[in-house]
Amino acid sequence: MDALCAEQAVAGAILVDCEARFWTETRRFLTPDDFQSGECRRVYEAACALADDGKPADTITVCRRAGISNAFAAQLIEVTPTAANVAEYAKNVHERAIARRASALCRQMQGRMEGGEDAAAVVSETAGRLEALLEGDRGNDLADAEAVFSALLDYMDEMQGGGGTLRTFPFLDRYLGGFAGGRLYVVASRPGVGKSAFGIALAQMLARRRRVLYVSLEMEKEEIAARIVGSLSGLSYSRILNGGVTAPEEMEQVWTAERAAAELQLTVNTAPGATVERVGVWARQCRAEAVFIDHLGLLQSGERSEYDRITAISGGLKRLARQLNVPVIAQCQLNRSTVETADKRPQLHQLRSSGAVEQDADAVLLLHREDAFRPEGERCRPWEAQTFEVDVAKNRHGRTGRFPLTWYANTNRFSDEQREWSVQSWK
Repeated sequence: MDALCAEQAVAGAILVDCEARFWTETRRFLTPDDFQSGECRRVYEAACALADDGKPADTITVCRRAGISNAFAAQLIEVTPTAANVAEYAKNVHERAIARRASALCRQMQGRMEGGEDAAAVVSETAGRLEALLEGDRGNDLADAEAVFSALLDYMDEMQGGGGTLRTFPFLDRYLGGFAGGRLYVVASRPGVGKSAFGIALAQMLARRRRVLYVSLEMEKEEIAARIVGSLSGLSYSRILNGGVTAPEEMEQVWTAERAAAELQLTVNTAPGATVERVGVWARQCRAEAVFIDHLGLLQSGERSEYDRITAISGGLKRLARQLNVPVIAQCQLNRSTVETADKRPQLHQLRSSGAVEQDADAVLLLHREDAFRPEGERCRPWEAQTFEVDVAKNRHGRTGRFPLTWYANTNRFSDEQREWSVQSWK
């Protein structure tokens, strides 16, 4: 059935049965903009308007409101003797409309690229608009109570089987239930506390079992690799990075660690000027099951003010998590008021630049390390263990609270050692 025949079939079905089937089957997902034929669109709009006004809808009232002739109405009824298949006709019209819009976006993309615009930027923007097109389509997907609660049972089965979330440190899992698809997690601290170190450790843990995209706008690939190899080898990552490892036995440790690191399902991107849309393109390319961003404030946006820019980025990351159905873990800086508190512990209101970050996030983890605020001469040595506190300050789906990790800064090793377990980020 071609596009015009499908549209005529929908309009004809409305005239044959203006009430029940039109209301329950067609309006659920079909919009007037889905029609190419002006006459068929007017029939649809007229039936919608009469229904919304609570007025009786029949062939005469619909035709009068739509301004179509009796001859055209008779033609529509003739090609559609029954309204029984109106749902299939409507679905055909809607899917063709989505295809037309997608084709138009692709033609625009080609024209812009041929006109000399930056190819990567155009592809990224187009991908975002295509995702928005599909997201808008899903927004019309109504579900009755039976379908909603059946989906909940399926979700519970998946969670209980361990396949629904990504697990890291047991104490963190107790609060969050693991990192779940479709959710935005924000990890925030003052500069120098260790949010990048913590993010790399989490990504490293997840990448042993799942495909992970790590987007770093602060570090080069070599710096990230050195931290991972340092944690696996037990050698100082700064020595690895700066050429300080020369002894044969230490080089053997590095080679062994590199072979282990190469087995991680980790993709790293450090391209400058990244946008939320570009991150989405990269995530699809590597079929990521988790996305890390270091850090949120360095992503680019077209908004002029800092407040609007962060607000747009935060909302974009939340939409990206839902579109890809993966957890997005975004690191974020706190403003300087942190150091004004007595114990230096961070607070939710100190998230930088926009209240939208707290609003959009499903969970916010605030990091605190007491050693970072001590005078230089009183700080721990890099190889000494120090306490690294994680505060689950917001949790939309569970409880909040603090728990400690042990951190060895020079090797970027984190451990969660409690009575029930002993979990290390590098094992």
